[in-house]
Amino acid sequence: MGLFDFFEACCGSDDVDLAPEEPQPCTLDPRYKGNEVVLSSDNLTVSGTGTALALAPLLQDRSFFEFTVQTPGSFAVGVASREVDRKGALGNDAYSWAFRSDRFLVHNKATEQIISDTQVCVGDVIGVSYDHTVLSFYHNGVLLDSCFYSVRGRVYPAISVDGAQVSANFGHLPFVHPLAKERGFKGVLFEQSII
Repeated sequence: MGLFDFFEACCGSDDVDLAPEEPQPCTLDPRYKGNEVVLSSDNLTVSGTGTALALAPLLQDRSFFEFTVQTPGSFAVGVASREVDRKGALGNDAYSWAFRSDRFLVHNKATEQIISDTQVCVGDVIGVSYDHTVLSFYHNGVLLDSCFYSVRGRVYPAISVDGAQVSANFGHLPFVHPLAKERGFKGVLFEQSII
């Protein structure tokens, strides 16, 4: 009995499906959201008040995701660790880094205004790219002039709202304003085991 015959006898050749599973699309995590946050549209749209984190952490080398403004109100998008205060807004503690709808970058309550004449309006798309050191933001496909450096640790895509309704795209749909593929940025991927 050869090695292949041994495995076939133990595992059976007809019962084993070795086709890779379709990856589950990333959504916002109903377990990691503020009590007043409402998730809808298959956990991809946020309204209410507070912060919500995505299901998957940003583990790959280069991640990209987008948020589309559905209704007026205040919001912030970016990344956060699970220690973030989910009752408040992103950027108000040491566990989150965000772009706010009033065109400020904010981390640990420290702000830096983005130099731009363009207001964020309903229908606008805010893109977020992260390469494990630099967190950058895009307004309707245009790179904003400020970013965060040295963002480290296990972070998740995150959004906070206060009256606004915003939808997320973590790569389950084509991006509205995709980054050039040669730069290597992809939608949010779940951690996968090769075993």
